[in-house]
Amino acid sequence: ILKDEKERLTAIEGYKARLQELELKIAQLEGARRATDSIRPKLQALLKGQKLQFQSETERLTFQLSELEAQLLDREAKMKDLEGSREKFKHKLEEVTKNHEKSQQALREFYQGKLKEKG
Repeated sequence: ILKDEKERLTAIEGYKARLQELELKIAQLEGARRATDSIRPKLQALLKGQKLQFQSETERLTFQLSELEAQLLDREAKMKDLEGSREKFKHKLEEVTKNHEKSQQALREFYQGKLKEKG
């Protein structure tokens, strides 16, 4: 009976030691939870700030992209306008060149006719 009682006392003491270990572990975990609870609002505020920063950066980049697209469209319109002007001036130059050649030919024929009359 004493032997059983000693074994029980040893088991009870083991359980008490294990219980103290577990209570210490619980206290540590609660301390860690309190520490994270105090940090959590700061982290959430930081995250919200970063979100707003990225959102404003995205909006700024979107606006810049829109401006660049508008400039590109404007330049494309100017290029088309300049190409149209170039074609127009090319036709005018061809027309002036043809008229000049016709005038030169008419002058040659006129003077050749005069030379034949005299000759």
